[in-house]
Amino acid sequence: MSDIANLLDVERAQMAAERFILERYPYANISFQRAELKNFDAQQLYEFAGYCVLKKWPRATSIKKLCQIQVDAQSANILEHRGI
Repeated sequence: MSDIANLLDVERAQMAAERFILERYPYANISFQRAELKNFDAQQLYEFAGYCVLKKWPRATSIKKLCQIQVDAQSANILEHRGI
């Protein structure tokens, strides 16, 4: 298992998650309601859940979607995402 000293803080992991979404949907508003550090096998990750609202898109104006994204707690790589 990873050493705790090597883990990213939750703010840096959340910035990586937001950057991932905004690269795909530049006009999105993201609001994460939950941030949780989880352990899966030998890997630690942050899981963020909340809402993503698409704005300024002709057909997607103000569509609010539940989204969930998992970020590696050491490298800030996106491991999995749903609802985006």
